[in-house]
Amino acid sequence: MPFVNLTGDPQQDYFADGMMEEIVTALSRVRSIFVIASGSTLCFKGKAVSAQAVGWQLGVRYLLEGSVRRSGDRVRIAPKLLDATDGSQIWAECYDGTFEDVFALQDQVALNVIGVIVPTLQNAEIRRAASRPTGNMGCYDLYLRALALVSSYEKADAFAALELLDRAIALDPRYAMAMALAAYAHAQVVVSGWSDDPAHHRRLALDLARRAVQLAEDDSEVLSWVTGAYLPLDENFDDSIVLIDRSIALNPGSSLAWLMSGWLRAAAGDADRAVEHFEMSMRLDPCSSDRGYQLSGIALARFGQRRYAEAAALLKESLQLQPTVSINQALLAACYGHLGEVDAARAAIASYQALSSRDLRERVTLFRRPEHRKAYLDGIDLAKPGN
Repeated sequence: MPFVNLTGDPQQDYFADGMMEEIVTALSRVRSIFVIASGSTLCFKGKAVSAQAVGWQLGVRYLLEGSVRRSGDRVRIAPKLLDATDGSQIWAECYDGTFEDVFALQDQVALNVIGVIVPTLQNAEIRRAASRPTGNMGCYDLYLRALALVSSYEKADAFAALELLDRAIALDPRYAMAMALAAYAHAQVVVSGWSDDPAHHRRLALDLARRAVQLAEDDSEVLSWVTGAYLPLDENFDDSIVLIDRSIALNPGSSLAWLMSGWLRAAAGDADRAVEHFEMSMRLDPCSSDRGYQLSGIALARFGQRRYAEAAALLKESLQLQPTVSINQALLAACYGHLGEVDAARAAIASYQALSSRDLRERVTLFRRPEHRKAYLDGIDLAKPGN
């Protein structure tokens, strides 16, 4: 919706309109969101009209509106997201800056808004999908339900998600988003040791990932999930770097893209860059359900820097949020081994073995550099009984 100019000077309307255009342009990069062009909403500028009326007239479910206020060189931009079905407010925020570099300010606010809006809308749609009968669901509903399950990192949820995604792909054999998420879920099954036939799930993961990229090479979210599938399978690492860089270029406001890029950089041993990307992911989506995954990624980077105490603290915090992610316990055991905390290391090994049937030493493939692989294996050896 057109942003309201609260400055009191009609000549400042251009700034409010520019802010709206920046956000529309950024949102339009996200293929999973249908965005009405700004020209279609300008007819509502300056008019008192309800969210329900606008939603009905434009055929949309959500409205993003906002205001711009300027005082001297200071500017405050206050966007908010409304549910057009009932007019309720879903999200609101204020961004303060200076007018000195107006275009940079517009870019930054647009980036921050997109980073928050996409997961907020996704969570709202997941709640809608959860309220529908499972026999009366379209591809996107099935994808959303599967997304919520995959994000739990639980064995039963992963297999339930794969069933939903199979249904989505059967309804639309060209649905790249479902393929990419299914590839990620199959990779979860493999790396976590949740199947007696890991080779089968590996083949499916790689096939689905390849097909998803062929169908949607310009979809940021698809590319992000595909790189998330390749990494734990120790496949196509160089290609994954290319894909995740393209994902970020397509949608620099994607918390998911920065998250997956962080993991790739941490695995490659580029610790400083990895931490920067994880922090960007957190900044774009500060309330992310993947907070634990972000923290464990930073821990992986710190482990590569041999900052074992810091890595262990991050892993413990991550485990409080996502206690079923087995790689956290594996890394924690290696950290404790290097720190000489043998009892804590063996407790982490026991916790790992309760979560995964894979040998601890097999998880070394997460590291790309030989010296990091050696550090991990040395930590595991130091943690084992008899050492």
